[in-house]
Amino acid sequence: MISRDSLLQVKKHMEGCIGQEIYIKANLGRNKQMQKVGTIDGVFSNLFVIKEQETEHKYSYTYADILTNNLEMTKIDTGEPVVNYELNLPKKYTRL
Repeated sequence: MISRDSLLQVKKHMEGCIGQEIYIKANLGRNKQMQKVGTIDGVFSNLFVIKEQETEHKYSYTYADILTNNLEMTKIDTGEPVVNYELNLPKKYTRL
């Protein structure tokens, strides 16, 4: 279960990363993924905004997307994860 404290920890970490160039890999469901390069544009109470480099489009994500591994972000210059937070959630579906 995702706690309020874990969401606040991710938010505080993201506030320190505003303006950094990152590589984004987002899970869109049904075996679809989006991979982009952008910068962290803004951090708000429930979500954060990423501005894509090539097209200047803005995408918004919630902090729960990071905790549930629906969104992976790595720094371009170092290759390390932007948010290094492990949460041991059970898998949503299991095949019998």
